[in-house]
Amino acid sequence: MPLPIESYALIGDCHTAALVGIDGSIDWLCFPRFDSGACFAALLGGPEHGRWLIAPTAAVRRVSRRYRDETLVLQTDFETDEGSVRLIDYMPLSDERWDVVRIVEGLSGSVALRMELIVRFDYGSIVPWVRRAQDVLLMTAGPDTLELTGSIGVIMVTLNAEGLMQKLGLAAAAIKSGERKDMGSPFRALTDDERKILQSVIDGLHSQFLSRVVEARKLPLETARTLSDGRVYTAQQALELKLIDRIGYMDDALQVARHAIGVDEARVIVYHRPSEYRATYYARSEPSSGSLDLTAAQLASVVGAGPRFLYLWWP
Repeated sequence: MPLPIESYALIGDCHTAALVGIDGSIDWLCFPRFDSGACFAALLGGPEHGRWLIAPTAAVRRVSRRYRDETLVLQTDFETDEGSVRLIDYMPLSDERWDVVRIVEGLSGSVALRMELIVRFDYGSIVPWVRRAQDVLLMTAGPDTLELTGSIGVIMVTLNAEGLMQKLGLAAAAIKSGERKDMGSPFRALTDDERKILQSVIDGLHSQFLSRVVEARKLPLETARTLSDGRVYTAQQALELKLIDRIGYMDDALQVARHAIGVDEARVIVYHRPSEYRATYYARSEPSSGSLDLTAAQLASVVGAGPRFLYLWWP
């Protein structure tokens, strides 16, 4: 059930608006205009009709929220027994694209968070295709597409299927030459020591990547550290922060390519597989058969055969 209406706060960009619940869930959002169909419509039904939740996994003792002075930038502070965390929500003003920015800021202690992103177009009635193109997650239904992208964070993604295996009555056995040869296995949880080992690798990779950003973008080290805390940026924000040189789309890329090879005209030939998504040059999606085998394959394509160290923002 949705929250009482007084438990929601409004953020907007003068073109459209979203309602953010005191529980950290965006339960209403219509893109790109106020009169467009909603892609988050849990306000009218339940989570299955679309929402974007970011909240602590532990019980919340206290929630406080406010707008930053003279803005529609919303701050929601969650306090738990383990610590406190701040969720910052806003929609940048733009006449070219429409974005919702959500930033998590640690305040004290150590707080585990969970995220649930359910996109349902046309007021919760249409389930989109979900696919990944490079470092971008695309959710498409007909002519409508939402894009989820992020910053320059470093993350290792793995899966813990131990509970599922127990429910199915299955067990996995590893015969190994060293104590930690199966570290990060999806069939058991990480130990505290293993987590520290992998965290040290992540921290080392992040330092290497940060140094490359500082060198290439000519940014002060402290500025780069502030920018690389895992938050997401719009293209316009990245340009203003000097993380990119310019904003370009496919036509711009083709123009640069023509200039590079010294021609005024060039024909672009695009090859597609049968039943493949064709709205962009670089994206693809496979038709769903609804089979268990395909579900497992899709899960493996996200998680991979084992832990991987990625330069991605991956909630």
